[in-house]
Amino acid sequence: TNTGQIIEIARLDSGSPTSLMTISRAGSDTIELPGQTGLTSTTLTAVNSRLRLVADGTSKWIGSVEEAGTYTPTLDNTTNIAASTAYQCQFMRVGKVVTVSGKVDVDPTAPAAASALGISLPIASNLGALEDCSGTAFASGIAGQGAAIRANIANDRAEMALVSGDITNQPMYFSLCYEII
Repeated sequence: TNTGQIIEIARLDSGSPTSLMTISRAGSDTIELPGQTGLTSTTLTAVNSRLRLVADGTSKWIGSVEEAGTYTPTLDNTTNIAASTAYQCQFMRVGKVVTVSGKVDVDPTAPAAASALGISLPIASNLGALEDCSGTAFASGIAGQGAAIRANIANDRAEMALVSGDITNQPMYFSLCYEII
């Protein structure tokens, strides 16, 4: 049997991909990726991504996708936010888990008030509970102005929830993690 054999395929080019890399099964073997079973082939489309396939000895190759890159999130001034600015953020995906870090500027409308900022995700997910996405953020210029990051399940995005420390535009540095569902 082929138990424990490993195949790693990497796509590490830069810029916009001009071609796709397709991996097809051999014989009756199937490929299984997170949330997908019985595949006869899979396509690696993302730049700076890696597919790791491990043979389980029962004609299945179990795969996990690794991907890294940058994106600039779309922001939504949900509650008590007069303005916000998005900057290029970085993300890393391993299997079904995505980690994101970056910076946004937040300008609250009123001090000492509950505030919320919607942050788009680099890889879509069907978030179903507040804890499906979680993280923290802090303003570097305001003592104690921190924020919780949670899932906005109505819009399938992250939400930075904070009590504003003042009404000046402040950079908030954040880190969050979520599962692709």
